[in-house]
Amino acid sequence: MLPSAGSVAGPGANNCLTAFAGGGTFPFTTAGFVEVVKWHPTSITVSRPNYPSLTESNTADAPYVNLLFNAGTVAGSYSPFATTQSITTMKTLATITGTTPGNCGNTSGVTSLAIRGSMTSGSY
Repeated sequence: MLPSAGSVAGPGANNCLTAFAGGGTFPFTTAGFVEVVKWHPTSITVSRPNYPSLTESNTADAPYVNLLFNAGTVAGSYSPFATTQSITTMKTLATITGTTPGNCGNTSGVTSLAIRGSMTSGSY
């Protein structure tokens, strides 16, 4: 997968503690968040899911933060099927909102956020 850059908008989207501790749904700016899924063998057409918004919650895979890409549409090999995608942070919510450097409660803010497939131990 090769995701595009996506920015979220909405109340609290630019506030680390609000976005992670408060949760909620944030729309993506411009056309949404698009990723490219390339298949092997290469004779299978590339799929391009496009998601209009992202919902953050702390209940789907507690104590981690779950990020749900909502109501996407797919162009390519799986068109016209709708899709969702769920990923989860490697850090727990308590760590992300904590005060150590690289987390929300510190003046440096979150410097990086490793993710994994929801309900798995694998990482991206």
